[in-house]
Amino acid sequence: MTHLTEKENFMRLINGKDPEWLPVFSFGYNADRIVPTMKIGPELLYDQYYHPGIWKDLWGVPYESSASAGNQKLPQPNVFILEDIRRWRDVIKAPEIKDIDWETMARRDLERAKIDQTQTATLFKVHIGYFQTLMSFMGFSEGMCAMYEEPDEVKELMQYLSDFYVSVAEACIDYYHPDMLCITDDVATWANPFISIEMYRDMIKPYHKTLAEVGLKRGLPIEMHCCGRCEDMIDDWMEFGVKAWDPAQVSNDLTAVQKKYGKDLVVIGGVDVRELLAPDIDEEQIRSFIRKTIDTYTQYGSYAFYCSLLAAVGDDVTARKNRWITDEAVKYGHSIFR
Repeated sequence: MTHLTEKENFMRLINGKDPEWLPVFSFGYNADRIVPTMKIGPELLYDQYYHPGIWKDLWGVPYESSASAGNQKLPQPNVFILEDIRRWRDVIKAPEIKDIDWETMARRDLERAKIDQTQTATLFKVHIGYFQTLMSFMGFSEGMCAMYEEPDEVKELMQYLSDFYVSVAEACIDYYHPDMLCITDDVATWANPFISIEMYRDMIKPYHKTLAEVGLKRGLPIEMHCCGRCEDMIDDWMEFGVKAWDPAQVSNDLTAVQKKYGKDLVVIGGVDVRELLAPDIDEEQIRSFIRKTIDTYTQYGSYAFYCSLLAAVGDDVTARKNRWITDEAVKYGHSIFR
């Protein structure tokens, strides 16, 4: 047995090999331990997250912090910049990027992330998702109506967004030295996709595929972030190179997914957070639940643990739960593989 870094252990899993211990996936920096993974991207594309109060993204969508979700930033409620999809060319304007010093931006972004890329695998991402971006422009009611009533206009907008994001990715990805490329798009609710599989294939998938090609031609595996019950789309993801999926929520039949795809797809998540959010659950019950979850999903295919409970600012109870969850996943994940 060789001694691997967290990064090497995670990338073994991505490459279809057995890890030495269970990777505990992370979206970002954790001061208590070296994390195996972190998502990174150009400051230009996520500027709204680095400023307090209400701040507009590069398209002009205002974002504000939500104290009930731990100060996560979300589009400001009921403020939409695009009312009529047929007028998107008048409203949606990509910023000029030809004079940007991408190398300096990448260096600054990596310093802000506080990571050692020899120890942590970095997943390069450039947007919140094509579907999600449309919804941030119009809101769900008008955005969904636009997809149904004006599909050609939606596809032309998606192509415009895709051209911009791909040009950004091509300009700067090599400066970040990533290990994977991440595609983000929450196209599903807890129970079902927001749109039919036919609409996904017509209006969203082509642009996921085009972005994936930026990574594939550099030899980078593709990771998909998609919440909700989206298992119907996995075959389509696999066609454009997806090797891992987070947060793989339990409204999907995850054991069936694992049995179908085996080591070709790393399932990241699998935790029923509804159990962990119960107000009367104690530490030992949480630890027992985490062990049971890990036992369930390490049987059938490639699996990485991920769980982080969102809570209101000042919610010390949930903060303690998160510490117990991560601690047990790390300890138990090492013990069962070793």
